[in-house]
Amino acid sequence: MKKILISITITFFLFSMVVFPQTNYTRAEYNAYMKIAKATTAQAKESNILGFVNKFPKSALMKYVKGEIQKVFSMLLKGKNYQEMIKFGKNLLNTSLDKNIAYNFLCTGYYGSGDFKNYIVYGKKLYKLNPNPAIAYYICLASLKINDEATLEEYAGYVKANGNFQMKMDILSKLNRFYRKKGETQKALNCALEIVNVIEKSGKPANFKGDWNKYLHSFYMPFLRYLAVYYTKNKNYSEAIKYYNKIVKISPKNAFAHFSLGLLYWYSRKATLAAPEFAKAVVINDPKVSPKADAKLKEMLKKIKNGDKKYQELIAQAKTSLGM
Repeated sequence: MKKILISITITFFLFSMVVFPQTNYTRAEYNAYMKIAKATTAQAKESNILGFVNKFPKSALMKYVKGEIQKVFSMLLKGKNYQEMIKFGKNLLNTSLDKNIAYNFLCTGYYGSGDFKNYIVYGKKLYKLNPNPAIAYYICLASLKINDEATLEEYAGYVKANGNFQMKMDILSKLNRFYRKKGETQKALNCALEIVNVIEKSGKPANFKGDWNKYLHSFYMPFLRYLAVYYTKNKNYSEAIKYYNKIVKISPKNAFAHFSLGLLYWYSRKATLAAPEFAKAVVINDPKVSPKADAKLKEMLKKIKNGDKKYQELIAQAKTSLGM
């Protein structure tokens, strides 16, 4: 997501043009601007920019000076010279230029240097001038770094309401881990439920880049497991069954999920639903799970007439169902 931060900053600057239009500016203004343009280092440009801005605050050439400020930004960012960005940003604050420009230097410098506390200070100022889900997203990331829960919750809502799909998912997943670490179980649970709700409502977003099935397995599945395990531990078997069924829909050959479904149906006194799930766990042949499922299935069938025959039928049905 680092590209988001870079793109935010660039939007606040105006690009210089090669040819000046015919307008009113003095020879002194022109010469001062050319000193900026001809400077080859960021530091030289900075000094000349500050001189120009302070001497000619209303110059018709100011938009071209802003283009040079953008060049300085790009040079410092490329060199990861974050302390220089902070220094220049502070100097820009003392000029008549739009505060957006200074705040972008300061925000990028503080975030890049790992000073998240100061990033939040100026991130809030930037957000106030230009409410934007990307800025709110980075304020949330900085808040997570320093365990600032109040700021995190203040800006997370805006990200969830206005951010793009992946931004929402990333913040919700980070919030879930944050709350779990702090032992705030209900808040962690709510984040996982929000993730499920967003994915089930949206499906694959039109602008999603990458392998959607892989994304479901790598990102979505851990939250389904989290919810399934949570509800199992709390003996809410109907909810646990719901989430294990979501898991096997995405991953039909997940032996653990089928075995867990079998146990949950068994605990819910639904033996006719439990047996097929145990059989599926058996035929998947997971060395850690299948033997347990096999033993459980045989234990169940031992109590009924023609149990061995029923066992073979269930195994055959499971193979057919799973395409094995």
